[in-house]
Amino acid sequence: MRNDPRPSVLGGWGLLRRRVVLLALLAGATLTVTAETPPRVGDERLVLRTVAGDLVLALYPDVAPRHVAQVLKLARLGVYDTTNFFRVDPAFLVQIADARERSTALTPEQRQAVVPLKAELSALKHRRGTLTMAHQDNDPDSAETSFSVLLADSPHLDGKYTIFGHLEIGWETIEEFLRVPRTSSHRPVVKLEIRQAQVVLASKLAASSIGPARVVPVPDAFLRAAAAAEAAAAARKYTPPDIAGGILLMVLLDLLGWAGQERLPRRALASLCLMNVLVGAFLCFVVLTPSGSSSPTLAVLLFAGLLGTIKLMGRLES
Repeated sequence: MRNDPRPSVLGGWGLLRRRVVLLALLAGATLTVTAETPPRVGDERLVLRTVAGDLVLALYPDVAPRHVAQVLKLARLGVYDTTNFFRVDPAFLVQIADARERSTALTPEQRQAVVPLKAELSALKHRRGTLTMAHQDNDPDSAETSFSVLLADSPHLDGKYTIFGHLEIGWETIEEFLRVPRTSSHRPVVKLEIRQAQVVLASKLAASSIGPARVVPVPDAFLRAAAAAEAAAAARKYTPPDIAGGILLMVLLDLLGWAGQERLPRRALASLCLMNVLVGAFLCFVVLTPSGSSSPTLAVLLFAGLLGTIKLMGRLES
């Protein structure tokens, strides 16, 4: 049989399929490299001089030019001076408050410079250290001055918030933020104030000009209040074994009274019922006493209940 120098139809399809697969792999590799390539960092750095040390922020003018321009403009005008980090969530972020909430009132020029920004969404991922702009719920075009430094990867924010830079220097300062006691809503008990925000060229940013991290002084009263709140929260979340044992005892007393209602004398049944009430009262004291320190009304009710319980115990003995 004579060999046909032309490729068969099947062989042609196989060659085409291999080429398509190769092109797809090359395209995927190119996209991966592009997605993971870090964006260009601008020449200017935003330095936040806080009560806990300095933070140096690198910005992405190619990714979010309007946001970077506004943040730099506001910093030059002193808008971020005396603002503070009002939210510190160790598993999520630290967030700067709206500039209108700063310690000193904004001047007319500063207020005029604060304008809403249209979202500049990108393919960048919200990773640890990312700077992401805050906005009102369901309105991505309402960002103004508040932004966050992420403390953990947060993929649920991808494509919803504008990324405009990253934390370049200052993780030790963030650690000092985390040491300050917080309320249940992640608000520090003392102000983590930004004393001054400066725009500095990276080429002129000397290591000696960056303030080191330092401990934020917290008054003893705040420390005691934070410890009490933490203990109360822990008490509300934790059910001691005594409570479970008390409930089981109440069930057993009820079962005993039900089983012996025809054979036991009335005084014995009354004693069982009274013991059940006393066990229930004890459980109420265990559960509610931690909350009594923060509620005067509840404290009065607990005291009255304690007096009543003492009288019932005397009745049981008689």
